[in-house]
Amino acid sequence: MFYVSKTQNTFAYRHERMTIMSFLELDNNKYAITFSDSIFIFSEKGEILDKKLFYTSDSVYSYYIHDFHKTSSGRIFSTGIYDEIKDKHLYLWAREYDEYLNTIKDVKYKINTEGREASLGKKSIINTNDEAVFAINLSNHLLDDTTYSFKFSLDDNYLIRDTINFTLFKFNGLIQMPNKDYYLSGVDRITGSNVYIKFDSTFHNSEMSFIDSLTNSSGTYHHGGSNTQIKEFSNNRFLIDLSRQIPENGPYAGVGVCKVDTNNNMLNEKFIGKTETHIYPVYGSGIDFIDTTNIFVVGKIYTGESFMLPHSITIAKLDENLNIKWQKFYEVQDGLLRWYPTSIHATKDGGLVLLTIFDAAKLGETSLIFKVDADGNGPFDLSNTNSIIKSHELIIYPNPGNENMQVRTAVQQLGGVFYIYDITGKLVLQQEVTSSITQINTSNLLSGTYIYKYINNNKLIESGKWVKE
Repeated sequence: MFYVSKTQNTFAYRHERMTIMSFLELDNNKYAITFSDSIFIFSEKGEILDKKLFYTSDSVYSYYIHDFHKTSSGRIFSTGIYDEIKDKHLYLWAREYDEYLNTIKDVKYKINTEGREASLGKKSIINTNDEAVFAINLSNHLLDDTTYSFKFSLDDNYLIRDTINFTLFKFNGLIQMPNKDYYLSGVDRITGSNVYIKFDSTFHNSEMSFIDSLTNSSGTYHHGGSNTQIKEFSNNRFLIDLSRQIPENGPYAGVGVCKVDTNNNMLNEKFIGKTETHIYPVYGSGIDFIDTTNIFVVGKIYTGESFMLPHSITIAKLDENLNIKWQKFYEVQDGLLRWYPTSIHATKDGGLVLLTIFDAAKLGETSLIFKVDADGNGPFDLSNTNSIIKSHELIIYPNPGNENMQVRTAVQQLGGVFYIYDITGKLVLQQEVTSSITQINTSNLLSGTYIYKYINNNKLIESGKWVKE
């Protein structure tokens, strides 16, 4: 089923049993979202204008529209992969559309995977010559990742142009810089470190750089970020999002962004979360912007001991120097588990579209798409779908807890006072909040249910219940 909730300039969609894949902002205030094997076209008011379904043949084992593209000349393409049961091969494909997303031409290219299976990590771009460039991870087992890159023409009979591969490397991001060099971001499988690989437009002269070793890098635990994304910035600079792991084999403790130039200099870096401890586990999930003075960063938050517990999503907006303008936290209610952002997309009106998926015991994987405005506001009441997104500027964890409570506060709301009351309304604890992470000692409180309130500038910012076990 497909549900919608909307307000002015924002919207939210939920689609049952369908995996969200990609997003494209079209002209005339229209948007296109691709699911596993279909495209939905809708207006900014939430009206579904058209639906298109592809490859429903029984011979197709799995079909995915991974990426949507609009070139500088206005051409529209989608790219992806699919498997055919009859020959057990993997196919890359590209399709060109007119402005109404009617297919103009379609092509596929068969890959000999040599017994390797496609793992997480599939990305494609359209380069400056209107050629399709693919990167895909193939592996025999968990650590035997090899990234293959392919390039072929979209006009000249779709002939393959170049290939290049990198062993023991798992990529997650792919861009082409103005000088036509390509960059793959990902993880070196030998060391577990975040790296990027540069290769030229002829798919030669490759060079790997470790982010820990860049000039001016802090050099501290840029490890384990298997969702490392890369985004062209400006003036021969690019952004990479990171996840920091502290201790080295511990949980992820911060989602961050670094700005790097093409001479391998670290120009700036910012980690969102308390980076010297692991009390705020966050996992980076994407960066995007249209205006380089307004950069969106998204991560998912684990607030329990188990990855199976409900997750939250955090969005931060940064300026050009990676200073945080604001941050918000979003959570799904009503028992929906493992909520993940899959990609993010800045929009022309200054807002942001998030493509997310979650698991629910009775529904299987379900897609949830929502758009926030330039200040992180949006239509989050989807009560008719048995799921509610709540937006916060402060979160507490663990809940239930015991001897300590962690209070995570958005930067724009620092300076207030956090109050804890017992069930009778008696004030039992209060503490000023001056940093993004505040630890409150609750060891002297009896087991039971408590009410918390956070007040800043004489305004109630957040309130709720906390249980001490």
